[in-house]
Amino acid sequence: MTMDDGLSADVSTDPFLVVASLHGAHMQITAGSVLAAATAVEYWRALGVAEVDWFLRADLVHPSPVLLFTRQADDGVVHATELVAGKPVSAHAVTCCNTSLREEVMQVCTPDMAKPCPACLIAVRSAGLFSALSPQARLVAAS
Repeated sequence: MTMDDGLSADVSTDPFLVVASLHGAHMQITAGSVLAAATAVEYWRALGVAEVDWFLRADLVHPSPVLLFTRQADDGVVHATELVAGKPVSAHAVTCCNTSLREEVMQVCTPDMAKPCPACLIAVRSAGLFSALSPQARLVAAS
C-alpha cells in the first residue's frame, strides 16, 4: 500500500496519514502525532484490517528532520529512524544505526522511555539530524 493508491489526503494540517483497506474499501484518517497514528494502526489491526500503514504526509511541508523513535517490545533500547514523507512507516524497517526492526513487535515511543541506542545517537548527531542548538531540528515523538 502506498500513499498513491487513490487515497487523497484531507485538508487538515495533521502531519500523519493512516490508510487502510478492508474488503476493497479504502479508509483514511489524519493524525496529529506519531502516537495517534500508531494507536489508529493498532486499533484497525485489532479489528482485523490486514492492510494498514501510516505515512508522514507528502502533501505538507515538514521541518527537517522528522525522527521516529521506536523500540522492539522485547528490548529496552530506543532507536531513531528518519521518516521520509510519503514512504510507509512499515518500509522504515532500518534505523539510523542499521538495526532491522520487526514491525509486528515495534513500539513507538519517546527518546526518554528507555535506554537510547548509542549508535543511533552518534549517527543522528554526525549526520546533523539533531542538535539542541539547531532551531530547524524537530523531533516528532509521542506527545
